[in-house]
Amino acid sequence: MDIASLTSTVAHVSAGWLTLIAIGVLAFADSLRGGTSRTAALALSFPVSYMLLQFVGGALFMSEVQKQFTSSLAQALFAALAFGLVFVLIYRLTDSYGEDPNFVRSLAAATGLVIMAAIFWQLIPAWSGLFPVGEQIAYIFSGSYTFWWFSSALVALAFAKE
Repeated sequence: MDIASLTSTVAHVSAGWLTLIAIGVLAFADSLRGGTSRTAALALSFPVSYMLLQFVGGALFMSEVQKQFTSSLAQALFAALAFGLVFVLIYRLTDSYGEDPNFVRSLAAATGLVIMAAIFWQLIPAWSGLFPVGEQIAYIFSGSYTFWWFSSALVALAFAKE
């Protein structure tokens, strides 16, 4: 095995792929350690927070609060705050996923989370503007493939449930 070919291959991996791989590995390790509840709640928080952020612009009082965030960093932090609040609520709702660690269920939950992160990372403008996903990820997870990826993530999360 030639180390030069390995380093040249790794050097061409985009930051977006490395981020998704890191999310997957961390989610898998957490699911394996403590069950799939947190991972499932994180995965389900992406579409719900996306919908919530779409509704904020027309919401009474909240539209004025959102308009105050003019920089891309402030908008990303606002989106992250909304994501965090949605995560807490969904985690309380999905506690029935259980805390029994299982290799296959942990892998399914981590896969569902990575797919949801890849889809909604590019759909939430505050996040994609701050840290673009990359051409490959955008091509694979957007457009006419989004429905199929989203459906497969939901199937993976349903499989992860005890």
